[in-house]
Amino acid sequence: MEMALIRARHAAPDILQAADYEVLRYALGCARLYRFVPGAASGRTRGEEIAVDQDAVAPLRELVLRTLERPLLKEDDYCERQEACAAVMPSLFAAVAAVRMQLLADGRLSAAELDAEAGRKTLCLALGGGGGAGYVYIGAVARLREEGILPGYLVGASIGSLIGAVMAHSGGRDLEGLLSWAKALTMRQIFARPKTGPSYTLPGIMRLHLLAMHELLRHPDGTAVRLGELDIPYEAVVAGIRQRFYALLPDGMVDSFGWGGKPRFSQRVGQRILQLTTLLNPALTKSLVLGRDADTRDVRVADAVGLSCAIPAVLQYEPRYREPVSDAALAALRERENIALFADGGVVDNVPARILWEGVHGGRIGTRNPFVLALDCFSPHWDTHHLWLGPLQQLVQAQLPGQRPYFDWLVRFDRVLSPVNLLPNAADFDRAWRWGWEQMDALVPMFKLALAPVRWRHT
Repeated sequence: MEMALIRARHAAPDILQAADYEVLRYALGCARLYRFVPGAASGRTRGEEIAVDQDAVAPLRELVLRTLERPLLKEDDYCERQEACAAVMPSLFAAVAAVRMQLLADGRLSAAELDAEAGRKTLCLALGGGGGAGYVYIGAVARLREEGILPGYLVGASIGSLIGAVMAHSGGRDLEGLLSWAKALTMRQIFARPKTGPSYTLPGIMRLHLLAMHELLRHPDGTAVRLGELDIPYEAVVAGIRQRFYALLPDGMVDSFGWGGKPRFSQRVGQRILQLTTLLNPALTKSLVLGRDADTRDVRVADAVGLSCAIPAVLQYEPRYREPVSDAALAALRERENIALFADGGVVDNVPARILWEGVHGGRIGTRNPFVLALDCFSPHWDTHHLWLGPLQQLVQAQLPGQRPYFDWLVRFDRVLSPVNLLPNAADFDRAWRWGWEQMDALVPMFKLALAPVRWRHT
């Protein structure tokens, strides 16, 4: 309902007076209150999480649903939508004033803390997977940063986990540094020949060791940065391949997941498509979130990224140097979840908006008032060089309807690098940056409006 009001305001900004628009936004935020950490929305956290008195909030919530649901969710005309909202302003104002008085009376909250939670949104980014296409995110987030808009929470899958991790490490401030680092990478710093023997993941054509990322994500004393130590709260989505995985495969599929000798390239491509589409099956895989619970926050950030990027049958993640603490946390996770191996997070949640939303409402960042921005680089594009990706992209896109209730806005990038361009040259990186910047530029006014704090006006 709030996003419907914001869209109407953006399209027709002269219908409502500014004070009335802010009261409407505040009322919708106040009607959602149920629990939060005081001060979290404004970055000045104080004390423990509190549960808001629902008996106090219920009358306002009922009034909001009775009077605003129809105009905001059923009225298509932006002007009429706002005019219908304006008609209920007197009763809405009185109800909000009464709720504020009750919630402030018990002394657990200051007026500033209550107003921040009801009227200030935190940008939360769900960064989707898509191989080399995901480098477009760097330019897109740089455009937001140009307006002073930085994320307060990041959840990534596959390439989204890699970009999100480096952003979280730098606080989202040094995106030019991220681009320069990426341009300087060589194949040997990222990839190697496959490793035989025990591994975290399924076999692949190439081994992903992420040596450069392990070196980047270190503290000044040389110790590895762990998921619980990043400047911005961050989580990586990985697929857990269930125990007895091979027994659950259809007849004739087992051999295609082995090393398989050296078939012709066309056969290898066909196998990859078959393998990846087969894994898009909840009987075989399940979503796991690294960094959300205390048990996985000791995992090295680079290990979390590697596992989230381990495309089955294409990239086998195996670091050059294992580390006992990270290994122990991953082993405990496998045992606890009855998981045999890990795989690319895009297999289970390619645009992880639901996972991010659950994190917010589970208390991950204190506030419960997010603006969930989902970024998708893997929507189908016509490319004669990579037609073989079409069926996989279509299957992955079938996940999106289940994610729609959980994001406030979805950006599907129109121009991206090829998903198989895993380590672009400098010119390609610059193109991806420009494409992301330009597409986000058109959306900045809407996002600034959504993220602008609204105040409670007493008169």
